[in-house]
Amino acid sequence: MSTTSFTRIRRTVACALGVLALAACHDTPTSTNFEPSQPRFASKPAIKCPTSAWSYVGRFQGIDWCAYEGRSNPQWNLFKRANVQVSSSGITLQVGYSRPEWTSSLVCSATTYSGGLFEVRVKDRLNNLDPNLVFTVYLNDIAAETEYRELDIEFAAWGQVNGSNLQYVMWPESLAQRRDSTFLKWRSNSTQTTHRIAWRSGKSAEFTSFTSWTADQAHQGVGPWPVSRSVPSKPMNVCLSMWLIGGNKTTKALPRPYWSSPGPITVAGVSGATLK
Repeated sequence: MSTTSFTRIRRTVACALGVLALAACHDTPTSTNFEPSQPRFASKPAIKCPTSAWSYVGRFQGIDWCAYEGRSNPQWNLFKRANVQVSSSGITLQVGYSRPEWTSSLVCSATTYSGGLFEVRVKDRLNNLDPNLVFTVYLNDIAAETEYRELDIEFAAWGQVNGSNLQYVMWPESLAQRRDSTFLKWRSNSTQTTHRIAWRSGKSAEFTSFTSWTADQAHQGVGPWPVSRSVPSKPMNVCLSMWLIGGNKTTKALPRPYWSSPGPITVAGVSGATLK
Protein backbone atom coordinates (compact mmCIF):
# COMPACT_ATOMS: atom_id res chain seq x y z
CA MET A 1 0.00 0.00 0.00
CA SER A 2 1.39 3.37 -0.93
CA THR A 3 1.67 6.17 1.59
CA THR A 4 0.34 9.59 0.73
CA SER A 5 1.61 12.72 2.41
CA PHE A 6 -0.90 15.51 2.80
CA THR A 7 -0.03 19.03 3.85
CA ARG A 8 -1.42 20.20 7.15
CA ILE A 9 -3.98 22.92 7.33
CA ARG A 10 -3.21 26.58 7.62
CA ARG A 11 -4.94 28.46 10.38
CA THR A 12 -6.23 31.07 7.93
CA VAL A 13 -9.95 30.58 7.28
CA ALA A 14 -11.60 32.56 4.51
CA CYS A 15 -15.31 32.03 5.22
CA ALA A 16 -17.81 31.93 8.05
CA LEU A 17 -17.33 28.36 9.22
CA GLY A 18 -14.85 25.71 9.67
CA VAL A 19 -11.99 23.43 8.99
CA LEU A 20 -11.58 19.71 8.35
CA ALA A 21 -8.27 18.11 9.20
CA LEU A 22 -7.59 14.40 8.94
CA ALA A 23 -4.76 14.12 11.44
CA ALA A 24 -3.54 14.87 14.92
CA CYS A 25 -3.76 18.68 14.83
CA HIS A 26 -1.35 21.32 16.04
CA ASP A 27 -1.40 25.10 15.85
CA THR A 28 1.54 25.25 13.48
CA PRO A 29 1.47 23.68 10.00
CA THR A 30 3.37 20.39 9.63
CA SER A 31 3.03 17.30 7.46
CA THR A 32 2.00 13.76 8.25
CA ASN A 33 1.65 10.50 6.42
CA PHE A 34 -1.73 8.98 5.69
CA GLU A 35 -2.53 5.74 3.92
CA PRO A 36 -5.34 5.67 1.36
CA SER A 37 -6.73 2.29 0.37
CA GLN A 38 -5.95 3.08 -3.26
CA PRO A 39 -3.08 4.99 -4.94
CA ARG A 40 -3.16 8.76 -4.91
CA PHE A 41 -4.42 10.37 -8.10
CA ALA A 42 -1.99 12.21 -10.37
CA SER A 43 -2.06 16.00 -10.56
CA LYS A 44 -4.41 16.05 -13.58
CA PRO A 45 -6.29 12.75 -13.39
CA ALA A 46 -9.35 11.41 -15.13
CA ILE A 47 -11.28 11.31 -11.88
CA LYS A 48 -13.62 8.40 -11.38
CA CYS A 49 -16.44 9.24 -8.98
CA PRO A 50 -18.27 6.34 -7.31
CA THR A 51 -21.47 6.30 -9.44
CA SER A 52 -23.18 8.38 -12.11
CA ALA A 53 -24.96 10.41 -9.39
CA TRP A 54 -21.60 11.85 -8.33
CA SER A 55 -19.54 14.40 -10.25
CA TYR A 56 -16.05 15.76 -9.83
CA VAL A 57 -15.98 19.21 -8.20
CA GLY A 58 -12.28 19.84 -7.70
CA ARG A 59 -9.02 19.03 -6.02
CA PHE A 60 -8.13 20.45 -2.64
CA GLN A 61 -5.15 19.71 -0.40
CA GLY A 62 -4.10 16.74 -2.54
CA ILE A 63 -7.52 15.06 -2.47
CA ASP A 64 -10.05 14.87 -5.31
CA TRP A 65 -13.68 15.50 -4.35
CA CYS A 66 -17.01 14.42 -5.81
CA ALA A 67 -20.42 15.99 -5.09
CA TYR A 68 -23.76 14.20 -5.12
CA GLU A 69 -26.72 15.29 -7.25
CA GLY A 70 -30.18 13.86 -6.64
CA ARG A 71 -32.73 12.89 -4.02
CA SER A 72 -31.51 10.46 -1.41
CA ASN A 73 -31.36 9.51 2.22
CA PRO A 74 -30.88 10.79 4.82
CA GLN A 75 -34.59 11.61 4.99
CA TRP A 76 -34.96 11.90 1.22
CA ASN A 77 -33.22 15.25 0.90
CA LEU A 78 -32.60 16.81 -2.51
CA PHE A 79 -28.83 17.23 -2.84
CA LYS A 80 -27.48 19.69 -5.41
CA ARG A 81 -23.97 19.84 -6.81
CA ALA A 82 -24.29 23.64 -7.01
CA ASN A 83 -24.38 23.81 -3.20
CA VAL A 84 -20.76 22.57 -3.04
CA GLN A 85 -17.86 24.83 -4.01
CA VAL A 86 -14.23 23.67 -4.13
CA SER A 87 -11.47 26.24 -4.49
CA SER A 88 -7.87 26.79 -3.44
CA SER A 89 -9.12 28.21 -0.14
CA GLY A 90 -11.38 25.34 0.80
CA ILE A 91 -14.59 23.37 0.34
CA THR A 92 -17.81 25.26 1.00
CA LEU A 93 -21.11 23.56 1.81
CA GLN A 94 -24.45 25.34 1.94
CA VAL A 95 -28.19 24.82 2.01
CA GLY A 96 -29.88 26.33 -1.04
CA TYR A 97 -33.39 27.31 -1.97
CA SER A 98 -35.00 26.79 -5.36
CA ARG A 99 -38.71 27.49 -5.24
CA PRO A 100 -40.62 25.67 -3.93
CA GLU A 101 -38.09 23.60 -2.02
CA TRP A 102 -34.82 23.63 -0.12
CA THR A 103 -31.75 21.75 -1.31
CA SER A 104 -28.85 20.21 0.61
CA SER A 105 -25.15 19.53 -0.01
CA LEU A 106 -22.97 16.42 0.07
CA VAL A 107 -19.34 15.97 -0.98
CA CYS A 108 -16.98 13.02 -0.52
CA SER A 109 -13.37 12.19 -1.29
CA ALA A 110 -12.87 10.21 -4.49
CA THR A 111 -10.28 8.18 -2.57
CA THR A 112 -11.22 5.64 0.08
CA TYR A 113 -9.25 5.01 3.28
CA SER A 114 -8.63 1.89 5.34
CA GLY A 115 -8.40 3.59 8.73
CA GLY A 116 -6.74 6.52 10.42
CA LEU A 117 -7.10 9.53 12.67
CA PHE A 118 -9.65 11.99 11.29
CA GLU A 119 -10.11 15.45 12.76
CA VAL A 120 -12.44 18.28 11.84
CA ARG A 121 -11.68 21.88 12.77
CA VAL A 122 -14.63 24.22 12.66
CA LYS A 123 -14.50 28.00 12.82
CA ASP A 124 -18.01 28.75 14.02
CA ARG A 125 -20.29 28.07 16.95
CA LEU A 126 -21.98 24.71 16.62
CA ASN A 127 -24.28 25.01 19.63
CA ASN A 128 -26.70 27.39 17.89
CA LEU A 129 -27.58 25.72 14.59
CA ASP A 130 -31.20 25.85 13.54
CA PRO A 131 -33.15 22.85 14.97
CA ASN A 132 -33.96 21.69 11.41
CA LEU A 133 -30.37 21.71 10.10
CA VAL A 134 -27.81 18.88 10.27
CA PHE A 135 -24.07 19.32 9.75
CA THR A 136 -22.26 15.99 9.42
CA VAL A 137 -18.70 14.81 9.02
CA TYR A 138 -18.53 11.10 8.40
CA LEU A 139 -16.83 8.09 6.87
CA ASN A 140 -18.86 5.91 4.52
CA ASP A 141 -18.47 3.39 1.71
CA ILE A 142 -20.39 5.53 -0.78
CA ALA A 143 -19.88 3.23 -3.77
CA ALA A 144 -21.78 0.48 -1.95
CA GLU A 145 -24.74 2.86 -1.46
CA THR A 146 -25.59 1.28 1.88
CA GLU A 147 -27.39 2.80 4.84
CA TYR A 148 -24.88 1.22 7.19
CA ARG A 149 -21.07 0.85 7.36
CA GLU A 150 -20.61 4.44 8.51
CA LEU A 151 -18.99 6.50 11.28
CA ASP A 152 -20.75 9.81 11.99
CA ILE A 153 -20.30 13.04 13.90
CA GLU A 154 -23.60 14.89 13.58
CA PHE A 155 -24.47 18.33 14.87
CA ALA A 156 -28.26 18.51 14.99
CA ALA A 157 -31.03 19.25 17.46
CA TRP A 158 -33.40 16.96 15.50
CA GLY A 159 -36.15 19.55 15.48
CA GLN A 160 -36.01 20.16 19.23
CA VAL A 161 -34.95 23.22 21.20
CA ASN A 162 -32.67 23.02 24.28
CA GLY A 163 -32.13 19.28 23.88
CA SER A 164 -29.15 17.23 22.73
CA ASN A 165 -27.38 18.68 19.71
CA LEU A 166 -24.49 16.31 19.06
CA GLN A 167 -24.62 12.65 18.10
CA TYR A 168 -21.87 10.09 17.59
CA VAL A 169 -22.95 7.09 15.52
CA MET A 170 -21.33 3.81 14.51
CA TRP A 171 -23.25 2.02 11.76
CA PRO A 172 -22.00 -1.59 11.62
CA GLU A 173 -20.55 -3.63 8.78
CA SER A 174 -23.99 -5.12 7.99
CA LEU A 175 -27.63 -4.54 8.91
CA ALA A 176 -27.64 -7.83 10.80
CA GLN A 177 -25.38 -6.19 13.38
CA ARG A 178 -26.28 -3.65 16.03
CA ARG A 179 -25.86 0.09 15.57
CA ASP A 180 -24.26 2.06 18.41
CA SER A 181 -24.95 5.74 19.04
CA THR A 182 -25.02 8.33 21.79
CA PHE A 183 -26.80 11.68 22.08
CA LEU A 184 -24.85 14.46 23.77
CA LYS A 185 -25.08 18.15 24.59
CA TRP A 186 -22.53 20.45 22.94
CA ARG A 187 -22.49 23.58 25.08
CA SER A 188 -19.34 25.33 23.92
CA ASN A 189 -19.65 28.82 22.43
CA SER A 190 -16.18 28.49 20.94
CA THR A 191 -15.64 29.39 17.30
CA GLN A 192 -12.57 27.15 17.11
CA THR A 193 -13.47 23.52 17.81
CA THR A 194 -12.09 20.13 16.82
CA HIS A 195 -14.01 16.89 16.29
CA ARG A 196 -12.21 13.56 15.97
CA ILE A 197 -12.85 10.04 14.72
CA ALA A 198 -10.06 7.54 15.37
CA TRP A 199 -10.86 4.45 13.25
CA ARG A 200 -9.03 1.14 13.39
CA SER A 201 -10.56 -0.91 10.62
CA GLY A 202 -12.67 -3.78 11.95
CA LYS A 203 -11.38 -3.23 15.49
CA SER A 204 -12.46 0.02 17.10
CA ALA A 205 -13.59 3.60 16.64
CA GLU A 206 -13.40 6.49 19.09
CA PHE A 207 -15.16 9.86 18.88
CA THR A 208 -14.05 13.00 20.72
CA SER A 209 -14.86 16.72 20.48
CA PHE A 210 -12.64 19.54 21.70
CA THR A 211 -13.40 23.17 22.54
CA SER A 212 -10.30 24.41 20.71
CA TRP A 213 -8.26 23.79 17.57
CA THR A 214 -5.73 22.34 20.00
CA ALA A 215 -7.01 18.78 20.39
CA ASP A 216 -5.60 17.90 23.79
CA GLN A 217 -6.94 16.84 27.18
CA ALA A 218 -7.08 20.40 28.46
CA HIS A 219 -9.59 21.30 25.75
CA GLN A 220 -11.59 18.09 25.74
CA GLY A 221 -15.28 19.00 25.62
CA VAL A 222 -17.20 15.77 24.95
CA GLY A 223 -15.93 12.18 24.85
CA PRO A 224 -14.04 10.12 24.22
CA TRP A 225 -16.81 7.72 23.21
CA PRO A 226 -15.32 4.34 22.17
CA VAL A 227 -16.95 1.47 20.29
CA SER A 228 -15.39 -1.91 19.55
CA ARG A 229 -18.29 -4.07 18.35
CA SER A 230 -19.12 -4.59 14.65
CA VAL A 231 -16.84 -1.73 13.58
CA PRO A 232 -16.67 -1.29 9.76
CA SER A 233 -13.69 -2.94 8.14
CA LYS A 234 -14.00 -2.08 4.45
CA PRO A 235 -12.43 1.08 2.97
CA MET A 236 -14.51 4.25 3.31
CA ASN A 237 -14.61 7.76 1.86
CA VAL A 238 -14.38 10.98 3.86
CA CYS A 239 -17.66 12.90 3.51
CA LEU A 240 -19.16 16.26 4.50
CA SER A 241 -22.82 17.18 4.33
CA MET A 242 -25.42 19.76 5.27
CA TRP A 243 -29.00 18.56 5.11
CA LEU A 244 -32.50 19.21 6.41
CA ILE A 245 -34.42 17.17 8.95
CA GLY A 246 -37.47 15.77 7.20
CA GLY A 247 -36.08 16.79 3.81
CA ASN A 248 -38.51 18.72 1.66
CA LYS A 249 -41.46 17.80 3.90
CA THR A 250 -40.09 19.95 6.71
CA THR A 251 -39.11 22.92 4.58
CA LYS A 252 -42.42 23.39 2.74
CA ALA A 253 -43.98 24.89 5.85
CA LEU A 254 -41.03 27.12 6.71
CA PRO A 255 -40.34 30.68 5.55
CA ARG A 256 -37.09 31.59 3.84
CA PRO A 257 -34.68 32.00 5.46
CA TYR A 258 -35.67 30.09 8.59
CA TRP A 259 -32.35 29.17 10.15
CA SER A 260 -30.88 30.87 13.20
CA SER A 261 -27.24 30.41 12.19
CA PRO A 262 -26.99 31.29 8.46
CA GLY A 263 -23.95 31.04 6.27
CA PRO A 264 -21.99 28.29 4.53
CA ILE A 265 -19.63 25.84 6.18
CA THR A 266 -16.14 26.00 4.70
CA VAL A 267 -13.53 23.28 5.03
CA ALA A 268 -10.21 25.09 4.90
CA GLY A 269 -7.72 22.24 5.04
CA VAL A 270 -7.27 18.47 4.83
CA SER A 271 -4.45 16.25 6.04
CA GLY A 272 -4.12 12.81 7.54
CA ALA A 273 -2.23 10.35 9.71
CA THR A 274 -2.16 6.62 10.27
CA LEU A 275 -2.87 5.12 13.68
CA LYS A 276 -0.27 2.96 15.38
